Amino acid sequence: MEKYLFALFIFMLALMLAVINHKFKKSRSDTEELINEKEKRLLKLYSGLEEIIGSTEEYIEEAKKEIENNRELCQSIAGKTALALEGVGKSDSSEPAKPEKPSENLAGTGYEQTLQKVMQLKSTGSDEETIARQLMLSKGEVSLILKLSGHAAN
Repeated sequence: MEKYLFALFIFMLALMLAVINHKFKKSRSDTEELINEKEKRLLKLYSGLEEIIGSTEEYIEEAKKEIENNRELCQSIAGKTALALEGVGKSDSSEPAKPEKPSENLAGTGYEQTLQKVMQLKSTGSDEETIARQLMLSKGEVSLILKLSGHAAN
């Protein structure tokens, strides 16, 4: 009887080892599958990151070129402005330069119409502030129009 009990005990141990081994293999394969899924997702994220870095580098290069073009444009404008200022400073005439007639500079714009409206309101006795309010212009614009047209502000 002892032999049968001992044999039963050994059989139970073998059975428990088989069950534990089966669970270990299953959990191991599940773990490997989970690791493989994570590796795939990680590779996908890495490739997406590489694309983002590549497009960012392209954007940076384009921005650098645009900045350089803008810098050259600013330097060109600064040079032209300096030349223009030198030309204004070297004026040979002793009297101040008289402004050109506004109609000569702004022909074809809405300037003539605005000038006519300003002059009409001025002839009725309106002051600059009233003219500016009625024509939706600034007081400075009205004043400038009157000065350029040869009419002193009252």
